[in-house]
Amino acid sequence: MVTPHSFFDLVETFPSSGCAICNLVKRDVNRYLNFVLYERVTKPDTQETFRAARGLCDQHGWQLPDYKGGVLGVAILYRACIAEVLQIIEESPASPDRGGIVRRLATNTDTQATALANQLDPVEPCPACALLQEREDEYQEIMAKYIAETRMEEGFRNSDGLCLRHFQGVLRQIKDGRERELLVSIQVGHFEALKDELEQFINQHDYRHLDEEMAGERDSWLRAIARLGGEKGVFGLRRGDRRRK
Repeated sequence: MVTPHSFFDLVETFPSSGCAICNLVKRDVNRYLNFVLYERVTKPDTQETFRAARGLCDQHGWQLPDYKGGVLGVAILYRACIAEVLQIIEESPASPDRGGIVRRLATNTDTQATALANQLDPVEPCPACALLQEREDEYQEIMAKYIAETRMEEGFRNSDGLCLRHFQGVLRQIKDGRERELLVSIQVGHFEALKDELEQFINQHDYRHLDEEMAGERDSWLRAIARLGGEKGVFGLRRGDRRRK
């Protein structure tokens, strides 16, 4: 059996600070956005995807200005999105002609106005969110499958641990009791170490310790935010609730 590339991605990413899965999906989304802006903006399927999604979600949309050479691509894609919105409004029974949109909405029934509002909802997810979910599911599945493999176990043990969301995701994938215990014991160790650093950080703010120099606990409060909520700038805002009932 060929070892999947995602296995090596995880092993190679564990030494970096932060949750490895967060870091990898953020990398993958950045690569996707770069590819779209510089190579796919004029492709009909790309424009159709953006039109159906009404553009990107807030989180991913505001990443676009970071691609300094991609402003023309952003304009082209979002022109298509605005055109889609206008077409929906103009073709709606609530506003049969463009010149009478405001007048018609003022006199139409609540039902017609609500129908128009519903038609303006995205019919496809934010494409960056969709890619993120796909890649996130893959990394969680691979980590669960190979958690007892030496390189995976050692990499995870020597990392900063997973964020809570991705720890939950991997835990749900594991069916073997001993492998589940292995995952939990390593993650608990990471959480306990972070809790100790938070306590040190808090104690350092006691007036009796103000003259003492802080060490690794200095940024523990930032790492705590990341361990519970995910690394900064990872999760989009149209993913929905992925929790299993």
